[in-house]
Amino acid sequence: MSNPLTQTDIDQLEVFADRLFAKVGIDVEFTRHFLDRVNDQRNRKQITMAELTRMFKQEQKRWGKAIAKLGPDEEAVMKDLQTDLNIPFALRWDQKNNELDLIAKTVMRKKDFKTSNQEFAVEDRKIKDPMSKEVAVRGVGRYSLGGLQQNLAKKFADLAQRAATGEPSDFRQIQYLLNNGVIDAMMEGVIEAYDDLARQTIYRRKFGEEVDLENAPISTYDVKDMYEKWSTSYKKSIDCSNPKGFSQKAHCAGRKK
Repeated sequence: MSNPLTQTDIDQLEVFADRLFAKVGIDVEFTRHFLDRVNDQRNRKQITMAELTRMFKQEQKRWGKAIAKLGPDEEAVMKDLQTDLNIPFALRWDQKNNELDLIAKTVMRKKDFKTSNQEFAVEDRKIKDPMSKEVAVRGVGRYSLGGLQQNLAKKFADLAQRAATGEPSDFRQIQYLLNNGVIDAMMEGVIEAYDDLARQTIYRRKFGEEVDLENAPISTYDVKDMYEKWSTSYKKSIDCSNPKGFSQKAHCAGRKK
């Protein structure tokens, strides 16, 4: 790679990123691997300081508060869709300094980088791959549609593995995971994303029209039962005169029965 970055460059980048994210109570750190990967031949084109400083500036401006709300022990990915840069990071609580550390683990220039972790993308452009569609999950955060599906698949696989053990403690954990609302919210996000894609002409042939509840292959009672674990406050907040997505429509249809 021509004009590779040095440790001094990364140190300067850390000072710059620290000043930006200090506004939301985050201290930024870079791993030693970050420097190795920033100059890696697999990037095809040298990653520059200008690209990195611009990326951190835009990430803090658009997603700073949302990243801070993730809290410790979470992992996610910063993405710049204009330069194809991806920075996977981890959040850790620094007890000594009483602050949240954002640890940039690595960096790579890779188009359509896939991850099951939450993504914080900047420089949105016209979606060509529907699986890259950004999905807002109620009370959880934002994912790409493909990443959200992968995350759900892992959760369902974990539930199946726990059920296979036959241990009472595992079934109690399954009950907790099904009742805490996270899986419901993620499922709702997936279905609403597909409903939205189905309404777009360029995707209609692939994803079809929205599901007609009157002719659905499963009864609205079954769907209502699936979402019976919604919190009372959330169910009351649903506007049945204008329900959003398949799950809310099914819920409202169940109310009328």
